[in-house]
Amino acid sequence: MKNLCQILTVLSFISLSAAELTCESCRNIGKLLSEELASESSIQGQLDEFRNETCSEVAKKFNYTECSVEMTFLWPPIAQAIFEAEEGYFRPSLFCNQCPAEVEEDESSTETTLAPEDSETTTTALFIKEDITPPYCDDCIEFVDSIPTYFDDAVITGDFIHALQYEGFCTQFRHKEESCRERVAYTFPRVMRILKNIPVGNSHVTFCERIVKCINQD
Repeated sequence: MKNLCQILTVLSFISLSAAELTCESCRNIGKLLSEELASESSIQGQLDEFRNETCSEVAKKFNYTECSVEMTFLWPPIAQAIFEAEEGYFRPSLFCNQCPAEVEEDESSTETTLAPEDSETTTTALFIKEDITPPYCDDCIEFVDSIPTYFDDAVITGDFIHALQYEGFCTQFRHKEESCRERVAYTFPRVMRILKNIPVGNSHVTFCERIVKCINQD
């Protein structure tokens, strides 16, 4: 799964948003997004969104009747790899084109504190660095809103499929590698299409205000 991060270098050439974020703000948002999207509750929500629709479709079209059961235990490690903060989608060198190429995450150099607990938010996502000036809310929301646009990008999706098929995921299923490769091709594009189109409502606003602790412009 670690090889997936090599595929994600293509994202460093894509401008996700015109939002005026500093490098540190972008890195912090990426870390918090990773915590949120890779959390157990979020992954369960993702499964709830796509499992019935996707698995019903591939069962009828490809006779993949085990989809609903298998995705329950296959999707969590895939999602954790995609949304991982250090080596995946939200790695600063890939996610933040605001940052100089030589800037790397150094957890030992900056203290972190746990934001006050909010019963409506996930505490695992609330690590805020003390020395980061919060971004403006409009910039944060614009940036976060732009991310799902690339969930079903044809080139990125194709590269993900190849990585899952041949670079560590399907190769772990001895004697069933070919079956795994076929099922990845059936399901992954449909899953990412659904994740892209999930209605987010005000969730990005809530994320920026309550977790990132953005500030409103006067």
